[in-house]
Amino acid sequence: MAGRNEVTKRHPIMTIQEVADYLKISVHTVYNMARRGQIPCIKVGRQWRFRQADIYNLFVQQYYQHTKKPTDATLRSSSVLRSTTKDETLRSTRKK
Repeated sequence: MAGRNEVTKRHPIMTIQEVADYLKISVHTVYNMARRGQIPCIKVGRQWRFRQADIYNLFVQQYYQHTKKPTDATLRSSSVLRSTTKDETLRSTRKK
């Protein structure tokens, strides 16, 4: 069984403040996005938690929706996009 530190190293967990700093937006905006289901997260008690890979993938997905369409080679070359949400990212970018 993996220890707690080993799991968090493989799947870094972020707080609402860390997500706000990472995306350079306000804590209020992150909170509203979490409440509306616009950003992947879970609620632990009264606090929100986010996987860093999910936040990055959301950023990449939004980036490509507002700029040029990525090629399959571009998506395959990104090691971060190989996380569990890769299929969702590929499906959403291929729909356009």
